[in-house]
Amino acid sequence: MAAMLASEPVIMYSEVLDFNADCAEFCPLPGLNYLLALGTYQLLEETQERLGRCYLRALQLSGAAEQPQGSTNAGSLDMPGIFDLKWRPPACDTRKAMLGAALADGTVRLMEVVAVFEDGAAVTRPQLRLQSQVAACSSGMCLSLDWQAAHGGAVARIATSSSAGTLSLLQATNSELSHLCEWKAHDLEAWCTAFHKAEENILFSGADDCYFKAYDIRSDPASPIFSNRRTHAAGVCTVSPHPKEHHIVATGSYDEHVRIWDMRNTSKPVVISQLNTGGGNWRLRWHPHDGHVLLAACMYNGFGVLRCTNDFHNGLALVAMYQSPNKHIAYGADWWQGRPASAETSGSGSRSSTDKGNRTLAATCTFYDRQHRLVWLSTE
Repeated sequence: MAAMLASEPVIMYSEVLDFNADCAEFCPLPGLNYLLALGTYQLLEETQERLGRCYLRALQLSGAAEQPQGSTNAGSLDMPGIFDLKWRPPACDTRKAMLGAALADGTVRLMEVVAVFEDGAAVTRPQLRLQSQVAACSSGMCLSLDWQAAHGGAVARIATSSSAGTLSLLQATNSELSHLCEWKAHDLEAWCTAFHKAEENILFSGADDCYFKAYDIRSDPASPIFSNRRTHAAGVCTVSPHPKEHHIVATGSYDEHVRIWDMRNTSKPVVISQLNTGGGNWRLRWHPHDGHVLLAACMYNGFGVLRCTNDFHNGLALVAMYQSPNKHIAYGADWWQGRPASAETSGSGSRSSTDKGNRTLAATCTFYDRQHRLVWLSTE
């Protein structure tokens, strides 16, 4: 019984948003990882208009270890329905927090976090400000995006995927977005795209046609360097390259499986581990401090914490689950980049019921109930 209790989730914060909730992304910039962006999508049946709102939340940190105790509202921006949000990686520029949004009108919008003085106060609070936007796809909706620092400077590339099955490349600076190219990649909705974390010219995509593909964007991007349709039994919803183990890539699918791929032979990657999570896997996030742990948004089966073996081969285990009380669709999930205080760091000799232990804070979003929660989840 004690082992079971140790893995139970601990809900720290919960709120109901104005629209259906589908995205949660913690800021990765040093000193700003207390910021959290939330995305929503609402279809108005009468007019078929797709509305969205991007929220900025700030964790309330307390104590010498700066541990989260709650969350405060730092404002919002209205826009078309949001399918994906991604912060610009720190490799581009550590001075500015920039957030990209993939939207239902086919555009990508770039937002900047700015400091705003409160009325009559000497302190500032963070707020989102629209920086620029561009039409990312020639038709359909923009479904996902990913960033890559082009040369480790202020200029970056953004890859996007669309409901028309196309992929696009954009160029982003601190002040503007520009469209570089677009090509037909899939016959059905291209749900996801992601850059390789070490090879800046390698781009992955997954789609409702069950294909998992990769491209070398230095050559003809319409000719993939690999194309796999046999492995996934349903649409490929998410592709998550490992941030440090560069030959490792995780995919999630409507077929309810998370798969770990060895990409050392880019033209013939192989699946080295897989697990049925009991739900379609919409989003996967590698743990910021433990490279063998994945957070999965498993749609109708809630949120799962998965642990790989040390070499990633032949072993992927479900170590914790969190299901919202009403079991609405789990879409948004991300890990907080900070570290939880342990009994050792707090200076106590024993662990109390309030110690986080081996748990990490995660932000979650569920769709039709519009719920956003901050939850401590076990990783062991």
